[in-house]
Amino acid sequence: MRKIPLTILLAATCQSFSATTVDNITDTTSICTFRTTDGLALPVKKHFHDGKEIEFVEDPGNWFGASAHYLKGEPKVLYDPKVIGQYSVEFQAYTFQHELGHIKLNHHARNLAMYPAELEADCFAVKEMKKMGCSKKQIKNIHNQRVLFDYNPHMRENFWRCYEQ
Repeated sequence: MRKIPLTILLAATCQSFSATTVDNITDTTSICTFRTTDGLALPVKKHFHDGKEIEFVEDPGNWFGASAHYLKGEPKVLYDPKVIGQYSVEFQAYTFQHELGHIKLNHHARNLAMYPAELEADCFAVKEMKKMGCSKKQIKNIHNQRVLFDYNPHMRENFWRCYEQ
């Protein structure tokens, strides 16, 4: 596993655009854009849980693309750059926020079943993407990629319910 220096990780910036309509969505919000290094959109900001920095670590062979863990008491997001790199930068950023959600929502300590944990992590990620300034069009694009992994139609409904909160 290789540690990624903070200097090469994601930076989100917002640019204002005039209203556009895509797939019947009128979008007057700002658009979040991502700078990447090595083709990945990892968070540039340091994240902490229980006073410990959450480390992002390359994990070739992680067929999920990314996953959240506590290893030897340390919070980590493991990811395979080849798997995660196949997706749009918006979806990469969403995925990393989803994994941060698992850690920050204490899923490791709460022994939640997979389905409720995934709903909570999805909600965390959607809200974080909104905070980053992503437009509804970008959120819809993330959703369209996310549905490829949905195990249950309620997860799709949850995604938009979280967006509207």
